[in-house]
Amino acid sequence: MRNETEVRQVRQSHRGVSNQVTALILIATTLLGGVFAYKVLTGWTKTTTMNAEVQIQRIHATKLAGRRVLVSAKVKNTGSVRLGHTRVTIGTGKDKITLNIGTLNPGQAKSATANKKGDLAAGETYTAAVEAKPTSLMKGLVAWYRFDSGEGSTVHDRSGNGNDGTLYGDPTWVDGWIGDGALKFDGSGDYVAIQNLHYDTPGEISETTIFSQIRSSSSQEQIIAAFDRSEYWRLALMDDVNPYVGWDTHSPSHHHDLGSSSNYADGEPHTVVGWFKSSASPDKKIFADGKEVAQATAHNGEGLGSGATRYGFIGVGSEASSFNGRTGPNCWFKGVIEEVRIYNRALSPREIEMLAGGGGVVARTTEVTVSPG
Repeated sequence: MRNETEVRQVRQSHRGVSNQVTALILIATTLLGGVFAYKVLTGWTKTTTMNAEVQIQRIHATKLAGRRVLVSAKVKNTGSVRLGHTRVTIGTGKDKITLNIGTLNPGQAKSATANKKGDLAAGETYTAAVEAKPTSLMKGLVAWYRFDSGEGSTVHDRSGNGNDGTLYGDPTWVDGWIGDGALKFDGSGDYVAIQNLHYDTPGEISETTIFSQIRSSSSQEQIIAAFDRSEYWRLALMDDVNPYVGWDTHSPSHHHDLGSSSNYADGEPHTVVGWFKSSASPDKKIFADGKEVAQATAHNGEGLGSGATRYGFIGVGSEASSFNGRTGPNCWFKGVIEEVRIYNRALSPREIEMLAGGGGVVARTTEVTVSPG
């Protein structure tokens, strides 16, 4: 039996999405024998840079015994591009409940239901959101880290390849500026060791793109991600050979250091990208905030790699021949990293621009209040 219906109009801006998000929220509450249920219906939003639109058609959550909540949702792809990693979230932080919708073709609607842990209660105000990624940005993705879990010592590889990361030192979970969270490194012993992923063959990297979302105001030398400059590659905000962004690579015959002419350790969020394609000329590029800022023809058609076995780190240099092996140089990152992606292909300038704009489409609502009626 419905006790109360409330309609709200909410507007919110979000980076990487259209400038203004308009959401219509219909909240219907029901009280049945002590079991509280409610619905949230939202409108649509889009990002014009990718012709992507996503619509939450229905969210329904029923409070169960203890901390469990039964959540169901229906989402529709109202745009013209295929979307993947579609998920719906309610709440934030430790109380956040996530429901995975999956892949949506243009025009397709899909429902999902899950029994989740989460302290959602009547009378509280929550955020409901749907997030999706164009599937073109999943092609060639070897490892993908979004530091938004907010807890624990493991960061899961969202590419599906099982290259999870393990946290060492004492990095802290903080709020992000694109997604729900990020990881703060204190510049002294904090890093993430990458599991499973390694290189061991001369010239094996014919193409790669290393994408990062970072923020730092430190003037110290600091590395974003590395599989050893002297053996494969290293991406730094500044390092021992570059005063600003450094994209340092090694092929069977020689190594090459490419640097930007501008400083991005200014306390503001930036995207920093290292790009390589052996068959191209120039074959190396640095992108910052979606724009090319440096290039070079460096390796004369060779792929990257000396043939030594190397595992990688986020937040420090690598000389590791096994998982969580030797670090070095110890140019510890000091700042916040929200995202790191490692591709086995050279992304197009358009794709890099898309990632710099948020990499997806998000419909987000605020002031979603559950009323007991």
